[in-house]
Amino acid sequence: MSARPECRAASRLVNQTTGRTVSCRAQIARGAWAQLVGLIGSQDAHEALGLLGCASVHTAGMRFALDIAFCDASGRVLELKAAMPPWRVAVCRQAAATMTWEMRSGVLAQLAGPDDVLVLEKE
Repeated sequence: MSARPECRAASRLVNQTTGRTVSCRAQIARGAWAQLVGLIGSQDAHEALGLLGCASVHTAGMRFALDIAFCDASGRVLELKAAMPPWRVAVCRQAAATMTWEMRSGVLAQLAGPDDVLVLEKE
């Protein structure tokens, strides 16, 4: 895996349990259209996208696999799906899932695990 980029974005996703930065370029999808589109068309391997009120995701139209973290309201990872290939659907079976983070495969699954707490920090 390549070296981690310097953090220059307005927000970053941090694994509060380990203190490690998961993404230097993290944002919340605003609105239904942004959630539906997700990371389709993204060229940034280190971008993280948060989906509020979301307990299921799809990879329809994706050209690469995604790592998916389903989290509760406090940011605790309930389920982690690593390397979900294009044209698949994943559903978190735990009713407490209120936030989902998605990133290009190979990053999120290496830097977060079940019960870790993921937080969005504004810089």
